[in-house]
Amino acid sequence: MRCSDLDPYCNFYDLYVIGSGGGTARPLARGVRAPEWSRNSDRVVAYREISGVIGALVNIDVESGRRVELARGSLHGWSFSPSGEEVVYGRAAAPSAWGYYREKVDLYVVVAKGGEPRRLTADGRNGFPVWGPDAISFSRLLPYRGWGRDEIWLIDPNGVNRRTLSGPVPKHPLGQGYSGLRPIAWSEDGDELIAARLNEFGGPPYAVDPNTGAIRKIGDFDLWASPEGFSRDGRALLVAEAGPGTRADFRVAVVPYRGARS
Repeated sequence: MRCSDLDPYCNFYDLYVIGSGGGTARPLARGVRAPEWSRNSDRVVAYREISGVIGALVNIDVESGRRVELARGSLHGWSFSPSGEEVVYGRAAAPSAWGYYREKVDLYVVVAKGGEPRRLTADGRNGFPVWGPDAISFSRLLPYRGWGRDEIWLIDPNGVNRRTLSGPVPKHPLGQGYSGLRPIAWSEDGDELIAARLNEFGGPPYAVDPNTGAIRKIGDFDLWASPEGFSRDGRALLVAEAGPGTRADFRVAVVPYRGARS
């Protein structure tokens, strides 16, 4: 991604693709953010701003560049199913300039080719889903002193068996710029889940055991770090980290990963 000239503040990017063996980068989309790959890397879903807090979720074919709009509104997180045939996303019933704690956000699933979505939740406190091999993880959006105390929950893809995973986040750091946990990536076998412990600058990486809910900090990253995902073999974690107060001092770290049960 490169900062888009459509956005002088660099909140949106121009998206390029390049072969794993190198070569010339090919432009794929302009002025988007938060791209998510399908598992076989033939498609990307990304967010395109329309106006203010309203945006569109578009599915982009990597080979042809063709795109299909999947959802529109105040959107909060999206993820392909393991098969790549469906996409889960969070959408607010009505947008708010004050953020998702002032909105009622629920989870929806739509066919990746486009169509009418089906609703998974209906209580307005569910966003930022990540679809794993056996379940969809998501943030349970719980306000706390103006910030939040988000927990990680699970739900089956058919919308049943919703249950807590991480349990209540300790209250000590909450309200001081922290707002709980957000799922980031599943390992391909579903045995490991990576989460970010959110704060006003980023979210240092944590491992969450999908079976017990046990949480373990990964590495010694500061508040500005954000986990991006697993390596293909699940042995390493990609973490982006910006220097305090600047976007120029930016690095990407590959961290050896040990599971939460090790």
